[in-house]
Amino acid sequence: MKFSKWILGAALLFSTQAASVQGKNACDPCDPCAVKNPCDLCEIDFCDLKYDFYVDALYWEVCKGDLNVGRNHHDHQEYLSPEFSWGYRLGGAASWRNWDLGFRWTSLNNKTSSEYAYLRHERAKFHFNYRVLDVELGYTCCMDCGPFSFRPFVGGKFAWIKDHFDKESGGEANSRIKNKSEGLYIGSSAKWELCKYTTCDRTIPISLVARASAGVLRSKFTQEVEDGNGDIDKEHIYMPYNDVYVGLDFAFCDMCGWDAFFQVGYEAQHFGWRQYNHREHTTDLGLGGLVLRFGADF
Repeated sequence: MKFSKWILGAALLFSTQAASVQGKNACDPCDPCAVKNPCDLCEIDFCDLKYDFYVDALYWEVCKGDLNVGRNHHDHQEYLSPEFSWGYRLGGAASWRNWDLGFRWTSLNNKTSSEYAYLRHERAKFHFNYRVLDVELGYTCCMDCGPFSFRPFVGGKFAWIKDHFDKESGGEANSRIKNKSEGLYIGSSAKWELCKYTTCDRTIPISLVARASAGVLRSKFTQEVEDGNGDIDKEHIYMPYNDVYVGLDFAFCDMCGWDAFFQVGYEAQHFGWRQYNHREHTTDLGLGGLVLRFGADF
């Protein structure tokens, strides 16, 4: 736990050092002449809180390092490639001055089956169920009221992931893995206004947005192998996590009293993972693909 405490401490220190920089967003640009009031938690007025909510449509693929199904007639190893599938993410945050506290709930379900090219009556089946909750504290800053802002953050991640792989060739066993994880992560997001597009008497700011984070999760793996022996293995390991996101943001200011926005981008996530049928062995788990975000601030 000492390593996790160091991560949390570093994140809070960095946020404190950045607190002298004023924040901004596309619909509420910062004012260099604005009075920079100190952050006093006793002065919070809940009527001054701002809220934003968003919904993400995710078109992601799942990539794993050990989905091998056997060797073909040329003695080359064949692998199952999971298909892209749709998922969703719900997010929201409450912000006061430059600080914000929010959550994100991500859900993805993938089912893929494939017939072996060299064995017409054999099939491999893969089922992946992904549920992750993020709770995140951030501080938004802008650079001298220019078109660039960034937001350092620290968060807690809670994951519930199920993984089932069934291959019928060569007497291979069915493997089921359940993973329950929790841990800390640290990172930063940034926003750079590229231009403003005007149409029908409305100005739409267009910005480049990016995000990256890294963390460590304490994970409880439960693995069941249906090979006739009824083996069930349980272990706790610390595994790394990291993600990256880049996209374009389109802001629609003052839409019936709300500020709406739309984003289109690409996201990739990486986990350390438990390998099928091998005790103490690890592999890699990756997820990534298209992100379509619809949100509003009020």
